[in-house]
Amino acid sequence: MSEVLRTFEPGPGVQKRRYSGSRAKTRRRVWRSVVWFVILATGAFFWFTRDSVPLATFVPKDIAYQIVFPRPFAETGVMSDSPVWSLLPEKWSFPAQVKALGDHADMPDWLAQNLTGSLCHISGNDMTHFSDAIVICQMTRVGKLVEGAHWFFPKVIANDVAGGLRLRDVLNGTLYYTVRGRLLIMSMSRDALIRRLVLQPAERISEEQINELLKDPGSSSLRGLMTPRAADTFSTIVDWAGFAGVAGEYGAHLKFRVTLAPPTYERFAELLEGASPAPLMLPPEAILEVSANFNKPLGTVLQTIQKLWTHETAGDMGAPENPNGLPDITKQLEPFLQMLGPGFRIGWYGIDPNEMFPVPEIAGYFDGDPTALEGLFQIIPPLPPNAHPWDPILQYDKDTRRAKLPLIGGPSIEPTFVIHGNGLLASTSAPLADKLLALPASQNESPKSGNLFIRFRPKACYHTLVPVGELLAEQGLLKNATKESFRDIAEKWKKKTDPVEEIVLVLQVDGTTITGDLTATFVQTSSKQESETTGT
Repeated sequence: MSEVLRTFEPGPGVQKRRYSGSRAKTRRRVWRSVVWFVILATGAFFWFTRDSVPLATFVPKDIAYQIVFPRPFAETGVMSDSPVWSLLPEKWSFPAQVKALGDHADMPDWLAQNLTGSLCHISGNDMTHFSDAIVICQMTRVGKLVEGAHWFFPKVIANDVAGGLRLRDVLNGTLYYTVRGRLLIMSMSRDALIRRLVLQPAERISEEQINELLKDPGSSSLRGLMTPRAADTFSTIVDWAGFAGVAGEYGAHLKFRVTLAPPTYERFAELLEGASPAPLMLPPEAILEVSANFNKPLGTVLQTIQKLWTHETAGDMGAPENPNGLPDITKQLEPFLQMLGPGFRIGWYGIDPNEMFPVPEIAGYFDGDPTALEGLFQIIPPLPPNAHPWDPILQYDKDTRRAKLPLIGGPSIEPTFVIHGNGLLASTSAPLADKLLALPASQNESPKSGNLFIRFRPKACYHTLVPVGELLAEQGLLKNATKESFRDIAEKWKKKTDPVEEIVLVLQVDGTTITGDLTATFVQTSSKQESETTGT
């Protein structure tokens, strides 16, 4: 019987097979669990990092300005190490402030790139101090996940309940932020941030408006709109403005369009009416070059400038037109000035420190009929019998075909007028006039047509003004400045100007609309420079 029962006992092979089957089932259960865990974790990740809240939820419809920065921490993004940000006033250098804040908080670049993602939107109503600026960044999924671990940095980030709005306090009130969906919403003003978080649907900007601003800007690293509110000072200057630009290591380029407010247009109406883009001739290379053509005689241009100057000095449009009792030179010279133009170009070439007082050297070329100008020179009366050659009386030398006005001092304070090419060369300095007459009449034309061209070379300006400033400070001729304090100011200025080769502005007028093109070229030169300065 025992032998019969023994035949029914499982042998070693059967036991082994049973053991192997159990292990396979265990493996399948483990892998099933892993797969479900991965599926659930992936689902949780995508659910937690979903982009569930539209940006328009936190932007009021009556906002004064909006600025968009695609890829802010990219190589040519707004947070790049471009020298352009050092040129701006401190209150306008928000990118530099944000970058400095990130450096102070020891934020690595990879974290900044994920927290800001592919889009950064700045908006507010205070266009003077930007006290209510709100920054909204579209985070990446990784950035949203990383921000969720903010409690790892209790010394940097603290929780602020704010009535259930769940704010974060960075570096003890330096910055406040919160997260909605995949949007990181920041401000240096806690009150401004709270106001945005409680916007009602009727107060929000429309999806169509925000999408128009957020559409792919191509190579632009920033773009924006500005519609000043009635209480803002800017509302008397512009009704609307739009701009787009790019900033990089080798250059910066900004295009903008402005619609002038009625008060501003009325002040310039005599100059702007009928103006249209025209080729602009450039003066010989100078520290500061200005070329203009408003399709108006020079007299009209100067009258507009004089009215503007009178308004600024009087501080009231109803004040007397000549509050200081100065002679109205433009009226006295009206017949002569009406013969000049419409094109003219002016250059500032330096300062002569060897005169009785350092004086600027400025010269201008003015379009005009050479024959008519020669006739005007011919009717300049000769010196009276008892006059001396150095008396401040306008004189004309038939041999040199020059007119001059001697003043107290040397030749650098001797206004000189002479026909050169197809127009008039006027210089504040006789030696400067000699130098420019040795050159052919300028035939250089600005790269773009317009009504106003301005080119400024900051480094050349620095090297011209600083030696003169040190001389004046040493003699006690600068108010509230010693030679040492002036050198401190000059050193700060040098840091700002050293990277900048030149700044060029071109303006075009079309009725009440002015289109502008602003380019800054930095000292470094490479093939990349052209793409950065002409990329928009």
